[in-house]
Amino acid sequence: MEYEMQAQVTDDTAASVSRISGSISRYLGRIVGQGRSVSAWRVLGTLADHGPRRIGDLAAGERIAQPTMTSMVQRLDNEGLVRKTADPADHRASLAELTAQGLEQVHAYRRRAADALNEAMVHLDAEQRNMLADAVSVLEQVAQQLQEHALNENHHASAKKSITE
Repeated sequence: MEYEMQAQVTDDTAASVSRISGSISRYLGRIVGQGRSVSAWRVLGTLADHGPRRIGDLAAGERIAQPTMTSMVQRLDNEGLVRKTADPADHRASLAELTAQGLEQVHAYRRRAADALNEAMVHLDAEQRNMLADAVSVLEQVAQQLQEHALNENHHASAKKSITE
């Protein structure tokens, strides 16, 4: 009985973290996104944090169809935020790479997002701010675990696809 209650609290917490993080992301996109979609900002952020990526890998990471990602990258390219280059490992594939202007835009978006979050948190007391700071550390650990899980899933999916081809 105690285990079931503990598992339920964990399930409720997990569901709440998922729902709240999605809400924060969407709200920030609306407030500071300057008309660009949350997905576009995530792609720009991915390129800023991890360097050039294949279009297919970006699509898989965002869980959208490759043609949709190709269109998004083309729009970002037209805006001067990314440039497409041939993948040196496979010239049939394209890489998306962040431009200097794109990097500036990502930094500006992140500054605006931090400002908006600070404004939303101004009413928190010292204890709540400390709890939030502690939660950020825990959420970073959770995000790292999710990233590793996603990488393992992608690896297993690629291996399975290779076997069936």
